[in-house]
Amino acid sequence: MANLHEYPQSGNLVEREPISKELEEKYQAAKNAPLNPKDGFSKITPDELYDLGKRILNAKDVWRAYDILAETSASGLPYYDLVIGCQHLRPTYILFMAIEKLIPQPIEIGLDIGAGTGISTLALVEGKCQKIITIDLNPKLLAWAKRKWTGITISLGDAIALCFPPNSFDIVIAQGLDPYLTLEEIQKFYQEVWRVLKPKGSFFKYLADLPPNHPVYSTSPRAELAGVVAKALLSFTYAPFYQVQRNFNPYEGLHFERKTLRVSGSPYNERILRLIKEG
Repeated sequence: MANLHEYPQSGNLVEREPISKELEEKYQAAKNAPLNPKDGFSKITPDELYDLGKRILNAKDVWRAYDILAETSASGLPYYDLVIGCQHLRPTYILFMAIEKLIPQPIEIGLDIGAGTGISTLALVEGKCQKIITIDLNPKLLAWAKRKWTGITISLGDAIALCFPPNSFDIVIAQGLDPYLTLEEIQKFYQEVWRVLKPKGSFFKYLADLPPNHPVYSTSPRAELAGVVAKALLSFTYAPFYQVQRNFNPYEGLHFERKTLRVSGSPYNERILRLIKEG
């Protein structure tokens, strides 16, 4: 087995106090800025974002933080969709384009791991996947996914202990799981993906966990405030890949094919693949 010490060690990378100060600054800027109706964050007020950020920073653990994001906002939508979801829409579209380009049609069965409220599932729906299964560990987020999608199997599931037999899926996708896994769990996760893929199956992971000021996001004051709220979640991460990928091209994702061991993406992804092969 590859030496896990080759990877950066686990530990929180983001202190909460600087995030709290940044939250105050961005809140004041957003509160005094005119609303742009075209802003992706126009459905949530600066006051709501500020309160949400404070609650996440004060949450006991990441489980409680995501329970908060599953709550209903004043607009009637979950906070997850208004904050995290808005930042996942473009990565989801890019994921769909990659699937359409690289995977022969039609796709019989696909799995979305860590689907949350089902935003990333759109990549499989648009990719004309005939049967789709989505899983997440948070039942409150999955309740929202069930409102969005019909004809899709939506259930609780653990990324590091998938309850599917070997060779089950033509395609597996995942977004944003790595930061919340320990190094050992990351290895288990990728080995589990490898196990459930069919011999000619493919795995795609787009790195949606970009810096809040990345140009893929809107740069309005309200969007910047939402970015700080998303950053608050980082205080709960183990985040070995944040250390590795500081110079990473965020428009690259991870794609490997079960039959060929072909991988595209960063040097980090190459090392992950080695763990799969040698584990």
